[in-house]
Amino acid sequence: CVHGPNNLCLFVLFKRKNKAVTGIIYVKGLVDREEERILKLFVVARDRGPSSRIKSSKVLVTINVTDQNDNAPSINIQGIGLVKYQDGVSKISEDLPVGTPVALVQVSDRDEGENAVVTCAVDGDVLFQLQPASDQKGKYFLQTTTLLDYESVKNYSIEIVAVDSGSPALSSTLSLIVQVTDVNDNAPNFSPATIEVDFPENNYRGQKLLDLVATDPDSGINGQLVYSIIDRFAKRLFEVDANTGEVRVRTVLDREERERYVFCVAAADMGVPRKTVMNCSF
Repeated sequence: CVHGPNNLCLFVLFKRKNKAVTGIIYVKGLVDREEERILKLFVVARDRGPSSRIKSSKVLVTINVTDQNDNAPSINIQGIGLVKYQDGVSKISEDLPVGTPVALVQVSDRDEGENAVVTCAVDGDVLFQLQPASDQKGKYFLQTTTLLDYESVKNYSIEIVAVDSGSPALSSTLSLIVQVTDVNDNAPNFSPATIEVDFPENNYRGQKLLDLVATDPDSGINGQLVYSIIDRFAKRLFEVDANTGEVRVRTVLDREERERYVFCVAAADMGVPRKTVMNCSF
C-alpha cells in the first residue's frame, strides 16, 4: 500500500493481475478537491531477491486534484446599517427613500474557475433589486426600487437566486421577508365632513345625539383616535366620548330659546406628530 500523511493508507499499489505487478494506483475512496487540492505520497518498489538482499526504491508522487462542479453556490444575508435582519426577516420603515439598502447579500462557491463564477438576482416581480457592492466581489445590496406604503403592502416575500457558471450549472435559493413598518403618514378622516341632525326639544340630560366615526388607516397608536369638542360654549351643552365618538346632550334643550346649534368635533390620532381632523355638526 501507499502511505500518506499520518501514515494513513490512501491508495492500493501493485495490484496483482495475472501474477504480475502493474504499478497502477487505484483510488480507494472519494476525493474532494475542496478538502484537499494536492495529495502527496511515496511509492515503494521492492525486488524479489532473498530477504537479506532485497533492494528497494521509492518515488514521491504528487496528485493535483482537478475541480468538478459539485458545489452549489451559497447565499448569506445580513442586516445593513440601521436595518436589522433576524430569523429571515428584515424590518424597514415605509418612509425610506427609493434605493435604500435593506440587506447585504453575499454569495460564494467552493469550486474554482468558471465553476465558482456566480450570478445573483431577485426572482419574480417585486419592488426590490440587487446592486453590486463596489468594494468586494460577491456582495450585493438589496435595495428598494420604489416608495413603500404600509397601508398598501405590509410584507414582501423575496427569493434570492444564485447560479454558478459550471456545466451543468448549479443553483441555490434563499428567501427572506421584508416587513414594512408604519409611520404616522395618514390623518384621520370623517365621512361626511359635516352632519345635520334633527333632535327633539325637552330631552333628558345625557341623551344620545349621534355617533361620530372617524377612520385612520395607520396602525397601532398611529391609528388610535381620541375625540373632543372644540368650541367652549358647545362643551357646556354637549359632550363626546373620547374613545367612541358618541355625542350626548348635557342639558335640556328648548327650541323656543334656540333652534340651531353648530359645533365641531375633532378626531386626533396618537401618533408623533399627531394628526387631527374636524367634523362640524348642525
